[in-house]
Amino acid sequence: MAVEIEPLPCHSPLVQRSRNLRLENARSAMDLLVALRDVASALKQLFVEHQILHRHITYDNVLIRSGADSGVAGVVVDLDFPNPTEGSSRTSTGLGLCDSLAFQSAKRLTNRVSHAHKHTLQEDLESLFCVLCWTCYGYDHTGGPDKYRPDWMETWITTRHAETAAPKKKSFLSTPSSSHINRYIGCQRDIMEDIIEQLRQTVKRNSSDPEKDCARFLTVVEEGIEEIRGERCGCVLQCNKALPSVVPCKPSELATTNSPDCIA
Repeated sequence: MAVEIEPLPCHSPLVQRSRNLRLENARSAMDLLVALRDVASALKQLFVEHQILHRHITYDNVLIRSGADSGVAGVVVDLDFPNPTEGSSRTSTGLGLCDSLAFQSAKRLTNRVSHAHKHTLQEDLESLFCVLCWTCYGYDHTGGPDKYRPDWMETWITTRHAETAAPKKKSFLSTPSSSHINRYIGCQRDIMEDIIEQLRQTVKRNSSDPEKDCARFLTVVEEGIEEIRGERCGCVLQCNKALPSVVPCKPSELATTNSPDCIA
């Protein structure tokens, strides 16, 4: 089964993981937000135009593509196509589940055993929000693990059972973070912490309208991109230079096929 969508940043994981940057290597907060925006837009397009949900957004499934002229772009991989007999429904649970408890939604964790809860676009966005938090709080300005990462991240890493992960995820989503982001400094850190708080409130109060909720999510990210773009302070330049440079991909290396594990 193949779906043709052009352009859409969903690609074969075998190609994309070897050709693109992991999120911890984003050169600036703006690059990270651009990747987040692109992936959220792709998830919305999949749902609105094709009634497809990704269902297993994790840290390893969101990457950054760099082109010589076009700048950076977000890429989402490991798109499992839904079962054609039941997967066309906008509320289908499908067969794919998140690879890691750390990125599953609170509702999915709560109903993991019974499968009583049907997956939604909002839950893909909640997982994407957790990916952003993992990047900002889990890695320092060099792209290496942050040895001062907050305690709540340790519970994400060490929790192995949905029964204990569910209340921890609910607590995380219901309480503003008291931790500071060590990855960025100055205005970039202030802006990113504000964006994370706004997105936390957004995913926390999701409605029954997935398109509306996704639009709110994207608005927060877009406003953050514009705010950082408008800053001309030294901390932006310093953060941009802190991480290793990106090796541009050749156009041929980004080509995809209509195989079951990719979307072109």
